[in-house]
Amino acid sequence: MLFPNKWRNYLQQMVEQPVNQLRSIGGTLVTIGLVSLFFLI
Repeated sequence: MLFPNKWRNYLQQMVEQPVNQLRSIGGTLVTIGLVSLFFLI
């Protein structure tokens, strides 16, 4: 992988986030992915 130290720092920051915020981010990313998939098909 590229930039292993940056990835490690990023993952450490993600672990420190509250669970509700991670759920919101995950739900938003899933929604964006589904909408993008819908427009590509």
